[in-house]
Amino acid sequence: MYSPGKNQTAAFPPIFSPYHHFLFSSGWSYGPPPAELFTPVSNPHIGIHVPTKREGEKPQSKGNFGGGPRASQKLFWFDAFSAQVGCNTGNASLSCELTVQGSKYSAESGTEIRAGVSRFTIPPCHEPKHCILTEVLFGDGFSGLSGIEIDAQMDGRATMWYIDDILLRWHDDTCAAGIERQRSRF
Repeated sequence: MYSPGKNQTAAFPPIFSPYHHFLFSSGWSYGPPPAELFTPVSNPHIGIHVPTKREGEKPQSKGNFGGGPRASQKLFWFDAFSAQVGCNTGNASLSCELTVQGSKYSAESGTEIRAGVSRFTIPPCHEPKHCILTEVLFGDGFSGLSGIEIDAQMDGRATMWYIDDILLRWHDDTCAAGIERQRSRF
């Protein structure tokens, strides 16, 4: 059970890396129903990304995950297909603009480069609780990825977003690759 510590408060428990083959950026959390606006597709938890803010900066709504320091290793590349998402618009009349960007490792530059971008308009939730997540299909350009970045904006401002049932598969899903991944942890 998460405890923020003495004299500290935290609305959401942080995720320190829910999957041992991926690294997650700051801002990721999870929430159990019925405390959250959206009902998880796969109970009992739902992923939440809370915009992070540094002193003197605008809140950042971008959350990412991927191979991190292993981005150059083909063994940890993956294909992404879809996810169930929702935004905490705080106003039932405004939609949320969600951008999903895939990254691939470039051996030439030694860095990750943009592979594919998909943009979605997520409808507002008209209920105080138990809203339904919206399925988004990522489309072309989301194969052989080393990372994914997700950004949610409402009326040009960072907003909290929810995610569940991210459909991924290993780009190299051979038995030999699976055994090699089993031997490796962050």
